[in-house]
Amino acid sequence: MLIALIGVGLGIVAALRHGRALDHGVSIATYLGIAVPEFFWAIVVIIIFAAWLGWLPASGYEPLSAGVWIWAKHLIAPTITLVFAISRMSRG
Repeated sequence: MLIALIGVGLGIVAALRHGRALDHGVSIATYLGIAVPEFFWAIVVIIIFAAWLGWLPASGYEPLSAGVWIWAKHLIAPTITLVFAISRMSRG
């Protein structure tokens, strides 16, 4: 659900700002997101945010009872990975 909200939101923002820098930025990012398979972007996100920066966990699952932030950190990387395709499709 979060993926759809962010992806559709980016698509709507890009459509409303048609021809401007934000539209071009979202379009380029989503074209790259569509042109390259999601599993590749997942690896890139893991390398950047888990290995290099250490901000997110590389894998696994934590239940909500472990704490909201710990639980949410495990959802951020998959959300980033899947938002590309949704936002491109919603822009039209």
